[in-house]
Amino acid sequence: MPLGRPLGLLVVLTVVVATAIALERLRPAVPREVPLLGIRADDVVAVRIEEGTRELQAVRQGDAWRVEVPPGARPDAGAAVAEMVGVLVELVPLDTFVRQEIDRRAFGIKPARVRIQLGVRGSAEPVVLLLGDYVPTGGSVYCALASDQRIHQIGAIIMSELEKAFYRTLPEQAREGEQGR
Repeated sequence: MPLGRPLGLLVVLTVVVATAIALERLRPAVPREVPLLGIRADDVVAVRIEEGTRELQAVRQGDAWRVEVPPGARPDAGAAVAEMVGVLVELVPLDTFVRQEIDRRAFGIKPARVRIQLGVRGSAEPVVLLLGDYVPTGGSVYCALASDQRIHQIGAIIMSELEKAFYRTLPEQAREGEQGR
């Protein structure tokens, strides 16, 4: 076998590998998922969640949360609020609808099924997240920031997290009534 043929294949292979390495380095990095609210849990100083007739209000005192509504909440209810805030600030949209005019009623956002208001350290205006209907295909919920026209889809796990927060902040006597249903 002549020496030129294997040498030619080696040159071609070297060029292909070098091109692949160069293209890999030029490829943009995969963007990190950006949380919807754009705030840190440590900066949240107040929470108000309204869902129908249910309401939860809490304020941060140092590193702990004090539940103000419902009155008589259990002493460990602040831990439930801390967990809920942690979930909220990590929410990442699964999809986003961007149009000039979107009828929020079609997504169950006007009026919102759940209104979540977060007081943020250093900001005069709260961050308000509105939760709407479940997406018909399942697995996610429509939501929007009150300050933004876009409609997002977020994981439906948020609804389970809200239920846990509401239940864990109920006073003992109210919990007993809930279990009897």
